[in-house]
Amino acid sequence: ACPTPHTVLLRAPSPLFPMASLPVSDLVLKVGQGEKMEVRKAHKLVLVRLSNMLEQVLRDQEEEEETCILMPDMSPSALDLILALAYNGWIGGLSPVNIGQVREACTLLNVRQEEFIVRAEERREMVVESQEKNNALMVHEAA
Repeated sequence: ACPTPHTVLLRAPSPLFPMASLPVSDLVLKVGQGEKMEVRKAHKLVLVRLSNMLEQVLRDQEEEEETCILMPDMSPSALDLILALAYNGWIGGLSPVNIGQVREACTLLNVRQEEFIVRAEERREMVVESQEKNNALMVHEAA
């Protein structure tokens, strides 16, 4: 059987930051090493609210400067999950491996795990709702 997917939610989400309303990214994150290094762009404003370590590192930077942070011990997929959490306030459909990646990234970035909640998703409710919708469509089409 497939494990139940989980959702990670920020315990006290700050105002969310839609990408369209933010200025051009001012932070470059490089993860991995050598040929496997990948680059992601982000916004200091979004990430400092999630990580005390990043807040301390970025506090001393000039506001106009684009900053680059190297994180050789973090995988690109773990960074993608953390960025989704930082920008959206939640990430869903996570496997146990994904949850492990989130926890590992939070440790590297000094994000306290008390800051977020991990919940099992209610797959049964979603299945029942979709069956009810399908039944309603079949009844409507038969009429």
